[in-house]
Amino acid sequence: MKTFRTILIVLVIGALLVPAAFAQSSGRGRSRGPSTYDVRIQSNVGSAQLYVNGALQSGSLPQNLSLAAGSYTFQVRAAGYRDWSVTIDLQRDQNLVANLDPITYTLTVTSNVPARVLLSGEDYGNTTLQRTLTPGTYNVTVRANGYLDYNTTVTLDGNRTVNAQLQPANARVGVQVPGQITADVPGAAEMVTVFVDGRPMAGTTFEVGPGRHTIRVRSGGLQYEFVHDFAAGGSYTIVPSFSATIR
Repeated sequence: MKTFRTILIVLVIGALLVPAAFAQSSGRGRSRGPSTYDVRIQSNVGSAQLYVNGALQSGSLPQNLSLAAGSYTFQVRAAGYRDWSVTIDLQRDQNLVANLDPITYTLTVTSNVPARVLLSGEDYGNTTLQRTLTPGTYNVTVRANGYLDYNTTVTLDGNRTVNAQLQPANARVGVQVPGQITADVPGAAEMVTVFVDGRPMAGTTFEVGPGRHTIRVRSGGLQYEFVHDFAAGGSYTIVPSFSATIR
């Protein structure tokens, strides 16, 4: 009877130990998930900075991080570029590529006459002009034949419009006294007075606005008068002719 009881106790203990041993063996054979994952972050801008959940990471890109599983927001920033951001639930190794887009604004240039537009000395075409440009300071020149250049400086930190109002360039006029007169009459050139639309000019070289003007050249008791349409920016030489008629 005692022997039977001993055998029964051994069988009971064995029955209890087999499941535990099997469970322990199974635990050793089953692979466990990693506690951290590798994250590699690259960017098309070498000077970019990396932020993880709002915290700035030291060093330049690319970077390799080892992070525990969980939710993370990765943000990449660089001066002159729009921020790049992504939020992921980290459950495996990740390779992130941050392609940053340059910040750009639109510059529009119009003018009251057809004209060419130069930006910091470079010809960009005709008005009306619209160009997408990176932020910065630009020297804007609007140019048209027969008109004075329009110049301004634009700091492009947002969309900007330049309305250029070009002013007609004056015509340059000179009065040339005929050589035979100056040769025969000492000081003849100093005796000549020029009037434009009735207003006396100081000297024989002057400017007039584009359009029709009445020019009168007087010397002593003689005068020569005519009407002429002067083009903007033109250059003219007037040679008066005093003639006589014999009857």
